[in-house]
This record gives sequence, structure tokens and C-alpha cells, in this order.
Amino acid sequence: MSNINLDSKIEKANKVIYEAFRRYGNRLSFCYNGGKDSIVLLDLVLRCAQKMNVNIKPFYLEVDDEFDEIVDFISFSEKYYGINLIRLQADNLKDGLEKLVNQYQINSVFLGVRGDDIPNIKMKHFEPTTNGWPEAERVMPILEWTYSDIWDYIDRFNVPYCTLYNFGYTSIGPKSLTIPNPKLYDPEKNVYLHARYLTDPSYERLGRTNRNH
Repeated sequence: MSNINLDSKIEKANKVIYEAFRRYGNRLSFCYNGGKDSIVLLDLVLRCAQKMNVNIKPFYLEVDDEFDEIVDFISFSEKYYGINLIRLQADNLKDGLEKLVNQYQINSVFLGVRGDDIPNIKMKHFEPTTNGWPEAERVMPILEWTYSDIWDYIDRFNVPYCTLYNFGYTSIGPKSLTIPNPKLYDPEKNVYLHARYLTDPSYERLGRTNRNH
């Protein structure tokens, strides 16, 4: 059975993506980190890019404290989707964006931000960067999507994802600051359930031991 609610969100996301391509063309990039939200948005963006016959310049911030599974999945993603990631050495997104703007003439970036992950912040699909950041437009097509929408999309379109989600990880950050979500632990089987079985999305980041990451 088709998820009508998801269908409408896909349609709205596509409209935002098409509008972004019309506004910014080849000066548009994509911040990719190998996470579930990021791979869903990448899938959406590349479908639209193919229809519009435009190129996208996705980038990845290489960090030291990264899961091997994420590193492997990012390499797999490049082959699966036929993309070449711009790999940037930077301590944080701000520094990475500055390099992207200055070295690659980028003026806008797709971000896989969901509104329910930042409930106290009101965002629009198109938002300029804040003061002190490199001047660029943030494009956020999946703001209205929920945690369950992400997994519904992955299941419907058979989108690949990092294997860490199979073992109870629901939000993946630095390796030293991320553990499986305690809410998904099954004491009878002594295992962590798949991330899609988290019933209360307010606990999505429970496995992140430092909420600032």
C-alpha cells in the first residue's frame, strides 16, 4: 500500500530540489556524511538531477573520529551512484564550507536536515548561512520529514544504507561519542534491534553521548 503522506513529502522535496537547481545551477553542492537522512536526500537529489540533466558537486568532510562502517559506506555510495565526492579536510562544517565556497565557487548546499531533529528551531527550505559563516544558501528539502519517513523511503526505493543501523544505531556521529540506542536493546536476545524499530523518534539521538555533535 502506498504511503500517501510520504508521497506528498517526496513531491514537495522534489519541488524544492528543482527550484534549487533552477536558482543555483552548477554552483550547488551537497553535504554528504553517509547517514540515513543524507543518503535519502542524495537519492532524491540525484533522481532530480538526472531528469534535469544537471551536475551536482557533493562533498564529504573527512574526519579522524569516524566509524569504519561509515567510511566504507561512503566509498560504496560513490560507486553505487556513480558520483565523485569532493573530499575536504576540515575540523568542522564551517571550515569545510569555507573551503568549498573559496576553492570550488559553490554558493549553495543541500543539507539533509529534518525539522523533528531540531524542534526548537524554525527553518525554511531556503536559508542563508548565519553571521560568521561563509556566505552561501542552505537548501533543506526534507524539513517536513520524520524519522519513520526516512525508513519508509529507504524500504520503498531499496536505498542502500550504512550497516551500523542494523545494530541499533539510530543517529551516527563521531565514533568515540556514539553508541547503539539503549531503547533498542532486547534483553531476551541480548541484541540491539534495527534502527527502524525505534517507536519514539524523540529518542533518536539517545546514543549520542555528546549532544553538541
